[in-house]
Amino acid sequence: MDWMHPAQDTDYAHLSGRIRAMEARMLGAGLFDRLADAPSPAAVVRLLGETDYRQVSEATEREDVVEAVLLGVYREIRGLSPHPAPVDLVELGRWLSGEAGRARRGESRDQTSRTHEEDEQLHRERFARMERAARATGSVFLEEMVSLWGDLANLQAAARAKLLGGASLSLARRLVPGGREHGLFRQILGEPWEQMPRMFAGTPLERVAARAAEEAVREGAFPTLGKTGDDVLIAFVRGARRLAMGPEVVTGFLLGREIEARNLRIIFLGVGRGMGAPAIRRRLREPYV
Repeated sequence: MDWMHPAQDTDYAHLSGRIRAMEARMLGAGLFDRLADAPSPAAVVRLLGETDYRQVSEATEREDVVEAVLLGVYREIRGLSPHPAPVDLVELGRWLSGEAGRARRGESRDQTSRTHEEDEQLHRERFARMERAARATGSVFLEEMVSLWGDLANLQAAARAKLLGGASLSLARRLVPGGREHGLFRQILGEPWEQMPRMFAGTPLERVAARAAEEAVREGAFPTLGKTGDDVLIAFVRGARRLAMGPEVVTGFLLGREIEARNLRIIFLGVGRGMGAPAIRRRLREPYV
């Protein structure tokens, strides 16, 4: 990944204009609401017939098509971007989100025989590469976004370790670079659940800490903790939509498309399993547009 010599904001003028046109075709909250009400996956497909996901109607594995559409967006944006760093940044985050999801579901990371320690080291290294990619753009906004992303990952890791009775040393190995000292997240293990929101009062993390405390006491699990973290991150990157051009526009759009694809996977899975619209809506992320 060549992250030297960041492009100037004006170099992104053409791509930023292209992205604004693509944003106009993204799925909004109203459509996601209707999709959650769909009686069957076939009905979901019909509702998507006038969107960029219309080709889903020809697929037998609909999640694969959602993924194919998303990867097509990445290829197009990468081909037009004057600098790879904004795209690399979200692709690294994409890998991390996928790995975190598989770990929560108890699925194998891949076919290798890496140890947990090696996985944890790789996880930290990927986050460090995200930091370098953000710095390579020359954007303070994107550097702050990555710091927030790291803090969100650390807070969720600490909450899950606390729920499972994890030790401070074990948690320390899973913490990644972020904006806040790691000691703050290790402190969570020894505090009562109701103290967690106070520890992050006045910051974007307060919302996630409050959700963790609420669900740990009420449900003994975290069914929507990941959603809350995604919502906090997408709320931050929406700031990119106020900018006329620049690497922030690229990164914000791609992260928005990641959230869009995640919502579609949740809908197809939930409708297919008959979860019901309220349960599906509870898991849907706030859209970028």
